[in-house]
Amino acid sequence: MVLSALAESGAQSISLAPEAGSERLRQLVNKGISEDDIVAAVDRAAGAGFRHIKLYFMAGLPTETDSDVDQMIDLTLNLKGRVERTGCRIALTVEPFVPKAGTPFQWLAMERPEILEGRLNRVRSRLTGSGIEVRGESVAWSVVQGVLSRGDARLGPVLADVSGPSLASWRRALEKHGLSEETYAHHELSRDEPLPWSVVASGVEYDYLCRELDQALRGEGSPPCPPGECHRCGVC
Repeated sequence: MVLSALAESGAQSISLAPEAGSERLRQLVNKGISEDDIVAAVDRAAGAGFRHIKLYFMAGLPTETDSDVDQMIDLTLNLKGRVERTGCRIALTVEPFVPKAGTPFQWLAMERPEILEGRLNRVRSRLTGSGIEVRGESVAWSVVQGVLSRGDARLGPVLADVSGPSLASWRRALEKHGLSEETYAHHELSRDEPLPWSVVASGVEYDYLCRELDQALRGEGSPPCPPGECHRCGVC
């Protein structure tokens, strides 16, 4: 009913974020949806009259392999085949995964640029000519995000010395202060070392984030927060 009302209001496009093409990786990031759920959602959107469906995925998730990427491609092609009879078009956006402070993945290294480029090229090469538009942020700028997401106080002077919105300016400023993208983005952090952002009290307990990371790497999901009082993470 909601989808039909949106379509009747004049909305032409809708965005869905499966995040990963394989069941294994969706379990790892605790997405909580199956391939059947994704197919059903796309079928409903196309049936309601939407003309464009935008799908959002990530590349470089922890433990990702070429097989996971292939499953993303296969899923997208399957969805395209299901909706094309309705005149609906599929657009795919694939963004490099960036570990973020304050999350269970904060200790993990970001995937290396050459691997990310290879995975994104794999997607583009298989979908070229399929009628599916493929978009995505540049790997180089995603690495900048990776540096800033796990940065410390040493990046303050770097940002002050960036002369313009260009990668060359960013890299010159890093080099001037003796720092590198490798140190921040592509380095796995020890759980024993203090984190630069630990001075920020988010309320989420350190041990909870550790448990969530261990569960994710074992492929075990976590239940959603209950509607009532809960003390699992420490916020409530």
